[in-house]
Amino acid sequence: MSEVEVRALVEREVPGWAEDDVKVDALFKAFSGQREDWQGRLDFWRALIVKLARHLGLIVIDGREVQLRWFLRGGLLPLCLNDVLREMLRSGELQALEQQERQQQTSSLGRALAWALGFQTAKDTIDTAVGGRLVVTVLLKERVAHVCKTLADTSWKSDCIVTMKSFVGLFGDTDDAKAAMHYLLDKKLARHVCIDERDELIEGLKISLVQSCVSALNQVDYHMLQLHWTSEKMKQRLDALDQRVSQLREAAVGAKDKRVALRHLRSMKVLASSRDKCADLMARIQEILDAISDAEATKKVSEAIQLGNRAMREHHVTLEEVHEQLKEMDEAMVLTKLVGDALGDVVLRLWWLVLPMCRVAGGSASIDAVEDEDLLQEIASLEEEVSQEPGGHKEELAGTISRPDEEVALVVEGFSNLQVASA
Repeated sequence: MSEVEVRALVEREVPGWAEDDVKVDALFKAFSGQREDWQGRLDFWRALIVKLARHLGLIVIDGREVQLRWFLRGGLLPLCLNDVLREMLRSGELQALEQQERQQQTSSLGRALAWALGFQTAKDTIDTAVGGRLVVTVLLKERVAHVCKTLADTSWKSDCIVTMKSFVGLFGDTDDAKAAMHYLLDKKLARHVCIDERDELIEGLKISLVQSCVSALNQVDYHMLQLHWTSEKMKQRLDALDQRVSQLREAAVGAKDKRVALRHLRSMKVLASSRDKCADLMARIQEILDAISDAEATKKVSEAIQLGNRAMREHHVTLEEVHEQLKEMDEAMVLTKLVGDALGDVVLRLWWLVLPMCRVAGGSASIDAVEDEDLLQEIASLEEEVSQEPGGHKEELAGTISRPDEEVALVVEGFSNLQVASA
C-alpha cells in the first residue's frame, strides 16, 4: 500500500482535501472543550478510517501508520487522530489484535484475576493498543460472513473442518486470518482442532456455518482434519514434482552432451514415477472425502424421511393421502399455466388488432376507437380454442374472464385515451 494510493483515496472521499485549506485546517484541529463541540469531527474521522480500510481491502490496520501516513498533508498531520483511535477502541469499532491473541492464550480466570488485582487498567490497554495493529470490527464481521457463506456452498453440514493453511488462504492475509479466528473462537462459532504428530503439529478449525454455537469435537473431526492436511501435503508434493520434471525435461533438451542428456532423462523418469504415485494417493484421499460427504448427505435425507414419517403418524396421515395431495398440486400448477398462457394470448391478440388502426398525422398521432364486435369475436374464438384442449379447462377460463363486455369496454377506453408520441 503506497502513500500515493492512500492520498488518492482520501482526495476522492473528502471533497476539497487538496485545495480547501480552511476546511482541512478545521478538521486537523485537536479536540478541546466539551464533547458536543467535536462530536461531528469525531464521526467524520471514524467513518473516513473505515472507508479507507474497506477500499484498501484491509481488516487489520496499523495504528501508527494511520496516524503518521494516511492523512499527511503538506507536512501536517491531524492532531485529533490519537483521540479518534482511542474512542473507536472504547466503542468496539476497533480491536487490538495483540490483545485478542493474549486473551486467547490466557484463561478466563487468569484475565479476571489480572483485572481484579489491577495489573492492567483499561486506560493502559488502550494507550498501548493505539499504535499497534487494530482490527476494524465491521469489516471483520463482513469478511467472516462472506467466508462462511463460501464454505456453506460446498458443504451439506452445519459445520465444516478446515486446515489452518486453507483458512489463511480464504482470507489472503495472516493477520486477517488471525483476527477472524479469534473472533470465531470468542463467539463460540469455531473450535480449535489440533493433532500432535511426531514431526509436525496439525492445526485446523471446526467452523459453524450457521449463526449458532459450533458442536463439540468428535473423533470424525480429527480424522477429517488428518485427511485434509494429508491432501494438502500431497498437493504440495505434486506441484514440486511437476516443477522438477519440467526442469529436467528442459535440461535434457538443451544438453549438448549425450551422456548428460541421458542422465537428465533417467532422473526425469524416476521423478515422473513418483509423481504418478503421488497423484494416485491424492485421488484416493479425495475419493474418501467425497464418500464421507455423500454419507453425510444420505444421513440428512434419512433424517428428513424419519421426521416426515413421524409427522405423518402424529397427524394420522396415510401415504395415499400424501400422494393424492401432491397429484392435486401438480394439476393445479398445470391449470395455472394454461390460464396464464390464455390470458397472454388475449392481450397479444388485442394488441395486434389495435395496432393497424393507429395512424400518425402531422406532429401528433391518435388511435381510432376499436369496435366492440371485433373484440368479442376474438374472445369467442379464443374460448373455442381453449375448450378444444385436453382436460376441458373452458370453465376455468370462463371464470377468469367472466364478463368479456366489461373487459372489452375497459380495453377500448384505455386505447382510445392513449396518445402516441410523434416520431
